[in-house]
Amino acid sequence: MVENIEYEGKVVARIIGAEELDGPFKFFTENDDHIQISRWNHPRGYKCKTHRHNSLPKIIYRVHEAIFVITGELLVKLYSLDGEPIAQRILRPLDICYSMDCAHGYEVLTENTRVVEFKNGPFLGDEFYDRERTIMDYLDDPNNFYAHEQI
Repeated sequence: MVENIEYEGKVVARIIGAEELDGPFKFFTENDDHIQISRWNHPRGYKCKTHRHNSLPKIIYRVHEAIFVITGELLVKLYSLDGEPIAQRILRPLDICYSMDCAHGYEVLTENTRVVEFKNGPFLGDEFYDRERTIMDYLDDPNNFYAHEQI
């Protein structure tokens, strides 16, 4: 199952269930998403040609994050950018949650839960991530150099 979670008519997160990992090569993301997620199920002996990714200038307006559950269970809580609850989902092994334009939090539900997290960079430092104030409060702060430079 691939579930697009919407808020005010816009996809803000995507849940990709473990059962989606079966099947031929497929992208789960759109071309303009900041993180590209695909599955591979090539037969033994398949060779991916050596390649590189060209250097391109990019403007990042928001950090996107994808998490991949290896073991255990994780509760994902999704919110609008101003903190209004949107959805909650329980992720299990091999499930993926891609958070795009939403605030989010996690609660580990089982012991030995292991998760791999992916974000687009560059990382600008811990001061860029404020977990106490809402996202909107942070962006409206006149002392927030990075947010105002990117808007």
